[in-house]
Amino acid sequence: MTDLERQYEWLRSRTIESGQDEHGNDISAVAANLGMTPQERIDEALRARAFALEVKRAGEAAGLRKPNTSAR
Repeated sequence: MTDLERQYEWLRSRTIESGQDEHGNDISAVAANLGMTPQERIDEALRARAFALEVKRAGEAAGLRKPNTSAR
C-alpha cells in the first residue's frame, strides 16, 4: 500500500456516509487534494486567490465596500 493509499484509507475511515467527517465537515476537497501534486495544489490556490481578489475589486467598484488603503 502506498503512502497516498494509506492517507486515503485513513480519511475514508473517518468519513460517515454523507461524505462528512465526525465534525460535519465536507471532506471532498481533502480527498481531491490527496490526488494532486504539491505544484497542482499551489496552482489551484493561486487561481482561488486571483478569483477572490477579482470579486473584492468588483465589490469595491460597485460601491459595496470601501477600498482597503492599508499598506500590505
